[in-house]
Amino acid sequence: MINLKPLQDDASKYGEPLKSVIEMQKDSMPEKDFIDFFIGLRKKARELDAQKKEVQK
Repeated sequence: MINLKPLQDDASKYGEPLKSVIEMQKDSMPEKDFIDFFIGLRKKARELDAQKKEVQK
């Protein structure tokens, strides 16, 4: 299990929307769920970056 409580306690240090995403998570989760969640966030961030680059062209 991964304990997210310390990260949630420090969530105010991060900007939106990361702060909200951290605060919405359970206090702990199995390692596989955490990894899947993290990979999903990374994939979404790449999609948003690609969209932003298309708009800038």
